[in-house]
Amino acid sequence: MKFQPILLLAFSGSSALSEIAVLGVECRASPSIEYPIQASEPFALRVLLPPNVTPAQIHAEVFQIAGSSAQPLPCKIAIVTSPDDPRIGIVKLTPPAVARVTRLALRVQNGGTINLLVYPAPKDRADRPALVDALRASGIKLAVCGRSTELRAFLSTHALEFEDHGTDAPDTLTSGTLLIGELPTEDWKKLTIAPAKGGMLAFVTDSSTMPGVYSYSQITKVTLPLLSSLAADPRAEQTLFTLLLTAFSSSSP
Repeated sequence: MKFQPILLLAFSGSSALSEIAVLGVECRASPSIEYPIQASEPFALRVLLPPNVTPAQIHAEVFQIAGSSAQPLPCKIAIVTSPDDPRIGIVKLTPPAVARVTRLALRVQNGGTINLLVYPAPKDRADRPALVDALRASGIKLAVCGRSTELRAFLSTHALEFEDHGTDAPDTLTSGTLLIGELPTEDWKKLTIAPAKGGMLAFVTDSSTMPGVYSYSQITKVTLPLLSSLAADPRAEQTLFTLLLTAFSSSSP
């Protein structure tokens, strides 16, 4: 499986780490940065090695964070030299399986601590309802359009049956059906001119507004790069799950 680089981290060769910390913009809160990763999926961290330091000389540990306490985890970590650049080290590890979103900290000797937000695999989630049950309770049907193979894979993973319209959007919305998919701006405008007969969750590229989620009666317009992020960012999976659960709850046959 391909490892995905997340961060470039500079090391200090001395026992005390000396670095400049960016505190944020004056008069604005500085949010804590946590890197979202998927449980049980290997990932890699790129680190800049100081002169005359080899990966064998670097030590790293993983801790589970709960409140103000940190519990060390028996997580296997491998540190190797990048084949492309001998100055770069690659820290490889696989986070453990979790049933709920869990905070971990990767502490690297003389390199500081990286905060990780570990999302459970969809099949291991114990903290949210099943989409297939929500769809069944809503009494609506699903239809899909657009080119996104990631969207179709997501729906299949959650055992959601749907009618596939292929790349082209239908001419009208069908009563009792929720249409999901990527839409050109022209199709979005066409389908929203007439009063909605059915529901729609549309992913539209729209530079006239800020990226976000815009909700109307039975119709939701998403201008975030959500579908293209499904494979790389577990927050995208969580966001799509929430959008669908909301759509199933608000739609009516």
